[in-house]
Amino acid sequence: MSLYSFFRLFPTSLNMKIKVVNIIKGTPARVNRNTGTVYVSAWHFKQMNPVQRRFVLYHELAHYLFKTKNEQMADEYAMMRMIKEGYPISSIVKALNHLLNNTRAHYGRKLNIVSDARVYDYVFNNNKKSLKPILK
Repeated sequence: MSLYSFFRLFPTSLNMKIKVVNIIKGTPARVNRNTGTVYVSAWHFKQMNPVQRRFVLYHELAHYLFKTKNEQMADEYAMMRMIKEGYPISSIVKALNHLLNNTRAHYGRKLNIVSDARVYDYVFNNNKKSLKPILK
């Protein structure tokens, strides 16, 4: 799937615009929460696999839909959208792990998404092993 075909993920009714720029320092994409314009770093996106690209775009969509700066909320929204589309939880967690670096803020986001994924796997897939490390 090409870089530009991913932009069809946004519902046309939202009137969101995509602007591809060469590079955005420190992030693969960002959205103007007022206008819905998503700025995508071509340099970053070319280095990502399709799961990572989808996660980033859904993450930015959440910032716009909910008019929020909350990164955890945007991560959770992206994860749930991808689970609904049939992506394995493990591939979503791996995507986010690859996208985020090991700063304190990013470590917290990684921990939150792994915890959310474990709970989801237990509740909806009845996978009791997913909570085992937490329960010890």
